[in-house]
Amino acid sequence: MKVILLADVRGVGEAGAVENVADGYARNFLFPRKLAIPASEGSLKNLDQHRTTIRRRQVREAGTAQALAERLSQVTIKLKPRRARPASSTDRSPMPRWRKRYPPSTA
Repeated sequence: MKVILLADVRGVGEAGAVENVADGYARNFLFPRKLAIPASEGSLKNLDQHRTTIRRRQVREAGTAQALAERLSQVTIKLKPRRARPASSTDRSPMPRWRKRYPPSTA
């Protein structure tokens, strides 16, 4: 089945591409998640409009990511090391108690 991808799909193709995929994959995965639309005659005619919409979305997302990267580059995180707490009976392995109950066989 030919589909027009609305988003980048790993292993299939990039947004705006016309790809041939299995019918079940298209119906059960791509269409419900709005990752693709069927490549009918009408949708192929509107392919340029879809590609323009996809490009606008990618530019908007890139701008948002760039703004977030700038904000994160100005943030400083300072971590203080914590002291380890003393070992208690709940932190120890149960192995010593098992050895008392079930000593290793010497056979």
